[in-house]
Amino acid sequence: MATLAGNTIASTYPLLLKIDSSGIDATLRVVEDGDATDSALLIATNKVEVKPGSNDANAFEVSQADGTAVFTIDTSSPAFSLTGTGTITKAISASSGDNFLLNIVGTEASGADLGAGDNVGILFKTAYETTTSKKGSAIVATRESGDDTDSSTGLAFKVSQNDETLDEAVRIDHDKNVGIGTASPTDYNANSDNLVIFETGDDSGITLVADNDRGSNIYFADAQDDNVGGISYNHSNNKMTLRGNGSSKMEIDSAGNIGIGATPTTFHGDLTGVQIGGNGILQHETAAGASKTFKIAQNVREEITSGDFTYISTDEASLIELNSGGVNIKTAPSGTAGATATMTSRLTLLQAGNVGIGTTSPGDYSTSGDDFVVKGSDHTGISIVSPTNKSGNIMFADGTSGDAQYKGFIQYDHGNNLTDVMVIGTNGSEKMRINSDGQVLIGKTDTSFNVVGISLVNDGRIGLKTDGQEALNLNRAQDGAVAEFRSADTAEGTISISGSTVSYNGFSGSHESSGIPTDTAIGTVVSTIDELDVYPNTDYKTGEAHNKAGETRADHAKIKISDSVGDRRVYGVLASFNEDNKPIVASVGIGSVKVTGACQGGDLLESNGDGTAKVQDDDIIRSKTIGKVTIGDSNTGVKLVSCVLYCG
Repeated sequence: MATLAGNTIASTYPLLLKIDSSGIDATLRVVEDGDATDSALLIATNKVEVKPGSNDANAFEVSQADGTAVFTIDTSSPAFSLTGTGTITKAISASSGDNFLLNIVGTEASGADLGAGDNVGILFKTAYETTTSKKGSAIVATRESGDDTDSSTGLAFKVSQNDETLDEAVRIDHDKNVGIGTASPTDYNANSDNLVIFETGDDSGITLVADNDRGSNIYFADAQDDNVGGISYNHSNNKMTLRGNGSSKMEIDSAGNIGIGATPTTFHGDLTGVQIGGNGILQHETAAGASKTFKIAQNVREEITSGDFTYISTDEASLIELNSGGVNIKTAPSGTAGATATMTSRLTLLQAGNVGIGTTSPGDYSTSGDDFVVKGSDHTGISIVSPTNKSGNIMFADGTSGDAQYKGFIQYDHGNNLTDVMVIGTNGSEKMRINSDGQVLIGKTDTSFNVVGISLVNDGRIGLKTDGQEALNLNRAQDGAVAEFRSADTAEGTISISGSTVSYNGFSGSHESSGIPTDTAIGTVVSTIDELDVYPNTDYKTGEAHNKAGETRADHAKIKISDSVGDRRVYGVLASFNEDNKPIVASVGIGSVKVTGACQGGDLLESNGDGTAKVQDDDIIRSKTIGKVTIGDSNTGVKLVSCVLYCG
């Protein structure tokens, strides 16, 4: 082997040593140091080996002309050092997939049992003017499992904060989830753990920075649409937009006004508002303070000054105002888009709970009735609408249980228990009702006059029945008529009081009887027979079976047409027939009598034996006397004569 020492190999020798591959064996030592130590350059069939003389020497170094090392392999760590700018180049073939220019492989040392968090990576160190050691930053591949059969690997980016500790800043796990500030992004909601930003001890956030004439955007995409949803901020007009289903759904302008489904309308300077769709408005004064008003509007907005409303579209408009703890609901008739809308208050709820319909000041009315006030400019009313088989009710309560819930009530039953009946109750029970025929029943529910209570019938009849008390009490503070009787709207008689005397003015005392034909003429003279009258089978007032049908009536004698002259059994004269076709006989008081022959006022009358009367032959009132003529008549035939009756 040749030895070169102290000689310079001229550049004219391009090749120092050439060895054919067939001349290399496994132990060929090409270059050896002068004292034949282990430091050598070895070329073998499977490798080129640089072997230093000791472990504290640089095994391989490439230097500049001045001796400055630019590439060093140091056996003391061992370590790899590259000074300056280095480039690793590899030719890439088409469709060759991943092409790795640098493989960093960590192997399990003999006897080691690697677990989760045992990493291999690249450490970066920057230059410092001091000799203080600084850790730098690193990119490491990290085992995620201690199971040797699980090769799940994440990628971590680590930094140091002016110390010798590497702190993990970013983690990409084997499921491609990214954690910033956390090594475990999957600890959070499974629907949003693809990117997790974690901060402890301070606020966390993301900042998007753009030029002041551009926009910043976050988009939500799917396979069919690259911006089906999103959040955008336009820096040129300082407006934020929220997108949904491929279009803008909500906008917030620079003044803080919000448009949902629409561009927010222009509010006057004192207001901040929300526009929902084309016609819905929520607005409030921008400044905080007392006596402020929150408004919910439909089809109107305030554009110039407070209270100046304009129509958004050609339509009616509505407004709800919340102010001073109360609520005011207003409306406006249909108006043209852009025209001024005059809002009229329809319902007001005061902070104290008073409700006004048609008035904003329900408290102006009686304190006993200002809780709910209805005011109108024309006929005014309240309607309670119920199904045809239910009832409508107004309840007056003084408690929450039992009949305290309805101590007093007004109920109209459309068909629940009754049919078209109004019921009025006090002390928790019914006291009066008006049925569908208009009959008023007080103290009873049965329409029969035979039941205790009061019946007021819509044909003018009154039924009074009591149990053990007077049915009617008439009381006048001074002397005079206490009752007046009329026929065909003309007063025909009265009951009057003078001191302790009761007078029946225009009185005719009569009796109900039976026994004569229903075609008997009025004024016919009748007399009694030795039989008692009986009650009819049907009560003509109710049409129902009479409760005493067929029973005799005490002291009510039957009658016949008087058939004897000077008849001492004369009972009176026929005054009428009632609804049961029973004769009514007038016996005392005033009445009309059929008289045969001329008569004068003051004449006494007796039976003529044919159902008429004649002048009595003396002026003595006898048992046969019927009465006295009050108005004479010279007609000698049969005629009706006005008389005062004495018989009976």
